[in-house]
Amino acid sequence: MMVTTKIKLAKVEIRAAYALGKRQFPGAQLPGADLRGLTLSGIDLTGANLAGADLQESDLEGANLQSVNLQGANLCGANLKKACLRETNLQQAYLTRVELSEADLTRSDLEKAYCKDANFARAILEHANLHASILKDACLQEARLEHANLRETWLAGADLERANLAGAFYDDRTRFSDDFDPITARMLLIDSMTVEDMTAILTCIYQFGCKYLGATIAHKYWEATCPRLIWLERFPVTPKDGITFAGDRSEPIDNLQLQEYRQWMDRFAHACSSIVRNFRSQLKKQTDHPRVDRFLD
Repeated sequence: MMVTTKIKLAKVEIRAAYALGKRQFPGAQLPGADLRGLTLSGIDLTGANLAGADLQESDLEGANLQSVNLQGANLCGANLKKACLRETNLQQAYLTRVELSEADLTRSDLEKAYCKDANFARAILEHANLHASILKDACLQEARLEHANLRETWLAGADLERANLAGAFYDDRTRFSDDFDPITARMLLIDSMTVEDMTAILTCIYQFGCKYLGATIAHKYWEATCPRLIWLERFPVTPKDGITFAGDRSEPIDNLQLQEYRQWMDRFAHACSSIVRNFRSQLKKQTDHPRVDRFLD
């Protein structure tokens, strides 16, 4: 197995190598680098470290920036049209006036990013974390924001025309324009949630599966769809006790955990639908739990 060689390159070296036709710079170590105004369209910086780098007005159209660390980087006015930023760390990055139309930001982390006047038209932001980010006056026309985390996000003034926000999380601190209705957009209102709340939701969904598929098949699907994460192992399922939790039930659920739970339940419902048609809609119709309906939107 080849291990990516981590390299240290100065601005002059990158510009020279790029001018000679080199495009592959995976794993480059460029924290705090001054790359302002460079033309680097189509460059591959997969897994690179550009934390705190200055990329103002740079041209990165079509660049591969998957899994790059851009935390705190300055990308104001940069061109990232059609760039790949899947699972990229953009926490607290400065993205004022950045061009991100048609870019792929699936599962990217933009927590507390400043994105005023940014262009995200037709961008893919599915499962992206935009918690507490500023999107004032940003263009999100036809953007795909399914299941994105928009808790405490500032969206007042943002253009959300034809954007897909189905299943995106928001809370009472999310700010929308006065004419925007998150319910019509099929967004998911999230209140503060504890392990006890989540245990009740999981129990309701699991018991419904047992009722209509039988305990053996329901348990099989439950285990098969569960992500292999250590903190989820604290929710053992036994025939006698059902779903239990080994720990403090008043412990709060954080944003990442909430998304993992929801994705788990989405996979479980999909698996059950192979036997019980419309499993998800039937569950939502028949449950008495006030949060299950919203949790499965």
